[in-house]
Amino acid sequence: MKRLTLLFICILSLQLNVVTAQSRYKKYDSIFYERIFSPTFSTMMMPKGYVEVILSNSLLSTNQYWSDNSKLINYNSRYTYNYSLLQTNIGVSSSSRVSVGFDFYYTMGRNDAERNSSPFHVFNSNAPGNIQSASALSAIAPRIKLVPFKRYKNFIFQTSLYLLMISNNSVKTFLGASETSLRNQFLYSIKISRKLMSFAQADVDVYFKSNNAGESNRYAVPVNLYLYWIATNHIFPYASIGYGTQFQKLNDKFQSNYNYVPVIAGVQYQFSLRFNVNVNYSQYLVARNSGDWRSFNIALRGVF
Repeated sequence: MKRLTLLFICILSLQLNVVTAQSRYKKYDSIFYERIFSPTFSTMMMPKGYVEVILSNSLLSTNQYWSDNSKLINYNSRYTYNYSLLQTNIGVSSSSRVSVGFDFYYTMGRNDAERNSSPFHVFNSNAPGNIQSASALSAIAPRIKLVPFKRYKNFIFQTSLYLLMISNNSVKTFLGASETSLRNQFLYSIKISRKLMSFAQADVDVYFKSNNAGESNRYAVPVNLYLYWIATNHIFPYASIGYGTQFQKLNDKFQSNYNYVPVIAGVQYQFSLRFNVNVNYSQYLVARNSGDWRSFNIALRGVF
């Protein structure tokens, strides 16, 4: 009898937990009844008590270079980087206007002697032709995200402080993680029609100079405009075009030392309003003083 009573209590407790969870998620669904578009970074505000987790991976590779006059020049080798990012977004405001979180960056890099080698060699330092390779937890970034204007909830601002975790200077330089930076994003979603949506992103990133003499702060300003179509309640094909540039003090004045025009094509699949996967491919349409980076990106998102 005691065992039956204990079993009944356990079943009742489990059912109550399920009902509580369903009620909790029903509340979330009522807040976010509109379709959610989320590229490979956090674009949503969380209500108090909810946690968003995004795990994204970007594989970038190039074997050619855009010159100062925007002509493509072949490298004699291939450069490949794999960026893994874990983002957390925690709701701390009952009005859903403030969220906080942390970003964790893990970076892998490889310079391959064979320019036509596979980009997937970045995952195997023992693959033949390795000139240089490295991997590390490259940075941790505390982040705050907010809706600055109560009447314009489609406009979101977020800022994060990118703190380096690598002590070896040569590894820092090779992995492109040699400077502490302040990264700011301005995000705005626009409803064009019932099925067609737009999402605009503008970044202002400040890369603080290191201790090397003659260096100055760098300022990167990329912008992207996404256009996505709600094909079904679960499938969102999309495309994007952007522009990016970097400014640095050169010859005693600030100048743009490189720029690029990326194009992106992808699709998002929504299992529900709380879980989705986003996949896209990007490359440069044209650039100046930059590697001709091609990238494949995937992100998994969940709300708990």
